Amino acid sequence: MNRNFSASDVHVKGLRDIAAACAESNVSRFIHVSCASANSKSQSLIMRSRAEGEEMLRIDFPNSVIVKASTLFGHEDRFLRAIGGTTFIH
Repeated sequence: MNRNFSASDVHVKGLRDIAAACAESNVSRFIHVSCASANSKSQSLIMRSRAEGEEMLRIDFPNSVIVKASTLFGHEDRFLRAIGGTTFIH
């Protein structure tokens, strides 16, 4: 598989570019949805790059809000069904 962007391109550079555009446009609040697993010491390159992006966002856009979302599971959960290969039927 050929990837056009690295994890750092997306989670650090991309986030900084969006934050800069918001700052230039006088956006009063930046809300970024990240991941509860984002951690600079993670074994996952993606989670490390997400953590780095969060750190840069705090510097570049200090009034930003970072939502650390987690995967949720529940009754008729589409996420689990997708992983398990079961089609969701209403």
